[in-house]
Amino acid sequence: MAKIVLKAFIFFFSLLIISKNFLASENQEDPFLEGMGGNTVFLKIQKIVENNDKPHDPLGHIDRISPFQELSPLNVSKAYQGQPPLCFLENEGYQRKEVNVAVVIDAFRAFATASYVLEQHPATYILTTKSTVVSRLASNLSNPLLIGKPEIGADLTYDIPNSPTRVKGLNIKDRNVLHRTEAGAKGVLLAHDADIILAVGFINADATVQYIKTLTNPKVNIVPMGHEAKTPSLEDDACAQYINALLHDQKLNLTQYHTALREGPGSYFFSDDQWQYPRKDFVRCLKVGRFNFAIQAEVRDDYAILRRCS
Repeated sequence: MAKIVLKAFIFFFSLLIISKNFLASENQEDPFLEGMGGNTVFLKIQKIVENNDKPHDPLGHIDRISPFQELSPLNVSKAYQGQPPLCFLENEGYQRKEVNVAVVIDAFRAFATASYVLEQHPATYILTTKSTVVSRLASNLSNPLLIGKPEIGADLTYDIPNSPTRVKGLNIKDRNVLHRTEAGAKGVLLAHDADIILAVGFINADATVQYIKTLTNPKVNIVPMGHEAKTPSLEDDACAQYINALLHDQKLNLTQYHTALREGPGSYFFSDDQWQYPRKDFVRCLKVGRFNFAIQAEVRDDYAILRRCS
């Protein structure tokens, strides 16, 4: 009898220890977040959707929990010298004391795809969140290329998925490209009040920062859009922190996150659906510094025009 009581005591005591360790681990930061610094964009983003069932809307949450890292004013080495940058759309803007810049991040995969599209110099490049917009605009364009996939409830057929690898396999020079995506496009459209909207992934982050540093007194809002603009994502948060470091003339080693990205948000690149999610997309999306141009968006109601700028 005494042995039975002793075994029962040991069993329940073990359960207590396991429960305490589990609760402690739940309250610890993910080890992959270590090294990102203290109160950073990356760490703040993790708490935005905590106990919150509403869609993740970075631009709408600025007053509650800001996913922006305010970087104004920046000390920049190069000014306008009396002329606006090549792709600054509002010519009078360069005379302002402060230029509001929205850096919208969608690293897996919208703006990696966009970089590969713009590398080939399409005639027009349109970004939107809705298939109805794609269908409406495509009806007035010759030889359009439709990139993406239909949202729930839409039945439009797209030519290729939202994939840099699929874009690379086509000749799209001088074609009219219409690209539907969720998170990145939503961020761009919501940022319509910014003076300059820049679309960014890892592959053009360096060029984007170089462009920002040509601006006089920019106020930079970094907007990592996360998964479908609903929940934070490791790739967009890491890209935000990488950009933040570059803007402060620092460097961030991203290789420490490759394993977590491969096993987490990037795992679908290694699934059986290789048409939608080619394995090569994982490498291409993480190719830091692959392109030497920034991407600027001009919002026009329910869509945006994307252009190269450098």
